[in-house]
Amino acid sequence: MSDHATPRIDEHQIPRLILRAAGALILFVFLAIIIGRATNTGLLLTPEAAPVETRAMHFTPAPTGEMAVTDQASGQLVALLSAGGDGFIRGVLRGLSRGRAVTRTTGDDVYVLTRYDDGRLSISDPVSGARFDLNSFGPDNLEAFARLLKSREDAQ
Repeated sequence: MSDHATPRIDEHQIPRLILRAAGALILFVFLAIIIGRATNTGLLLTPEAAPVETRAMHFTPAPTGEMAVTDQASGQLVALLSAGGDGFIRGVLRGLSRGRAVTRTTGDDVYVLTRYDDGRLSISDPVSGARFDLNSFGPDNLEAFARLLKSREDAQ
């Protein structure tokens, strides 16, 4: 026989008060979510706005590190992004490309830039369905994409 006493099961149990509190918290969270969804209380919803301008573009990297941005419809060069600059645009494109890699979707390398009647600007990937609202990133980053719109090009 062994000199070691076998620990009782009671010594390793979680106190009932803690279990009840955890259960009550989980129940409260589920109820809050259900009530919030049913009544739109506590939810931040952005109303859908009408698109004012869209532009489908190809972003093609060059061996020199530059990136050519061309209009899908006309094939016209919209911009040539410098090798060391336009880091925000490149970062967003990496995010959209990653979305394609994660969902294992392939397709045309076309991304759609959309300006809405409420002033918002977004870029989306029609293949994966991913969309980034660009207003969240500040005015300088918003301007980086806004200059690629056809209306901005005509104004210059």
